[in-house]
Amino acid sequence: MSFSVLGIEIKRISKNDRENIIKEINSKIQSYEPDIFILPEKWLIDKLTQDEALELSKELLIENIPIALPGSFSILDGNFLFNRALIFNFGKFIGFQDKIIPYGTEKRHYYPGNKIKIFKLEGIKISAPICYDIDFPFYGRISAVNGVDLIINPSLIKMEFKEEWHYYIIARSLENRIPVISVNSSFQFAGGSIFVHPYRHNIGAKLRIIESSDGVVYGKLVLEDFRDIRDIRINEDPGIYRANGIDVIEI
Repeated sequence: MSFSVLGIEIKRISKNDRENIIKEINSKIQSYEPDIFILPEKWLIDKLTQDEALELSKELLIENIPIALPGSFSILDGNFLFNRALIFNFGKFIGFQDKIIPYGTEKRHYYPGNKIKIFKLEGIKISAPICYDIDFPFYGRISAVNGVDLIINPSLIKMEFKEEWHYYIIARSLENRIPVISVNSSFQFAGGSIFVHPYRHNIGAKLRIIESSDGVVYGKLVLEDFRDIRDIRINEDPGIYRANGIDVIEI
């Protein structure tokens, strides 16, 4: 069983300047017809309510896409500001993931999430660490233990940290035997989005590594290539990882 996976790199904009960017995104969606679709972290610079973010997401052609994560947004929820990724199934809003570890000056403005959510959609499980969350091994480990098939990482990485960012994505994939896709903004940021997919090779694991080209990163998620080696790795590791408040959302 396989799924086509598409990440689109776009420059950061204001919501008032989004018309042309939305057209560009939708054109690429129509060209690739992905099963799984991702945009970068905070590609809109505005603060939004969740209802505003949901309305904006309706402008994207995601009603025919099984799994869509149109990046993350700066969401005002009550008195708190969250860096929040929204997850959709054929255009229907399913749930969200808040960034757990704000980076640098984000700590001054954003309230951290406190729960890793795992979404079971279309027969696969996904998790969605946002940018800096992927730097820490706990997120990938918890994802693996809970049977995640794809880690989706909307990111916002400056050009000088591209190499280090790729190291993290490759490490999280290899150490847990789980595919990871990380999608970054373009223009003043690095672009360089990356999709890393482990597969069985003799008695071990190797990696397919796809980097973005022409503003997209595109590949196939092939479940038969890694599920067995993921499960073997979980059982081999004698370490004990504890996590409270794991949500598994199924539809």
